[in-house]
Amino acid sequence: MENIEEKLVNLGYKLTKPRVKVLRFLRKTSSTPYSAQDIFKKIQGVDLASVYRVLALFNDLEIANEEFFGKEKKYCLATNPHHHVVCRRCGKTKMVECDHDYGNKFQNFSDIRHQLILTGICNKCK
Repeated sequence: MENIEEKLVNLGYKLTKPRVKVLRFLRKTSSTPYSAQDIFKKIQGVDLASVYRVLALFNDLEIANEEFFGKEKKYCLATNPHHHVVCRRCGKTKMVECDHDYGNKFQNFSDIRHQLILTGICNKCK
């Protein structure tokens, strides 16, 4: 499998500073999803509009997963299919692997994606 930078270049996208910085951040925090606002606050030298544009591109290219946590969109790398379990008390998030394979189960639909957010109480809050 080609790496993400190669994928972007092969699809005709430049490795701009915002794309590289957002990608580095997502790699560093691969199992925890972050909102565009959180990413903007944690990386230097990239404006908020650029962060939103990069995340939208990464989601469209299936480089990043876009998930809804309540009313907030959060993003993490889409290196392997996964979901998240979130502590209802402290918000701690843990990645959970996903083995759903929809294949051709839905007639007249393509590019099937799904989201699942599990909630619970982490051991620390128990």
